[in-house]
Amino acid sequence: MSRADAMKRTTLTFLGLGPLIGGISIFAQFVVVEHPLALAELFSFGMIWMVIFFAIGGYVVGAVPAAATGLLFSFVASRRALNLLESILLGAGAGFLTSVMAVVVIVLLNPGAPKWNWIIPLAGALAGTLCSGLCRILEGKRSRLPAKNFHD
Repeated sequence: MSRADAMKRTTLTFLGLGPLIGGISIFAQFVVVEHPLALAELFSFGMIWMVIFFAIGGYVVGAVPAAATGLLFSFVASRRALNLLESILLGAGAGFLTSVMAVVVIVLLNPGAPKWNWIIPLAGALAGTLCSGLCRILEGKRSRLPAKNFHD
């Protein structure tokens, strides 16, 4: 496999899974921490629609930060071989940074928005962690290209 194919596969993995993980983690944080509900209320018809809404909203809002995180992760991961812990930390850091940039853009575009919200950057870090771990496990099974030597 070429390096460009691996970068494309990694970016598409982040783009596919990142917003879904982020939307569901924002929903879980909203339901569990902000407004704790009874177990019967969690599995009600309205809550199922809320989960669907947050998953779709995660894709709408989180597609650009997820693609940026995947591109950043794949660029760094294609330059050197990373072990699982390094790739998880890199994915979490990249997800956090791109989500912070998304929050800054939202605040700049909408001055009436809350000035800071930790939910979105933490959801980005969680999504980056899970996606980078999955990509490292999947890419570890494929053969890596040898690093270029100075004399090449």
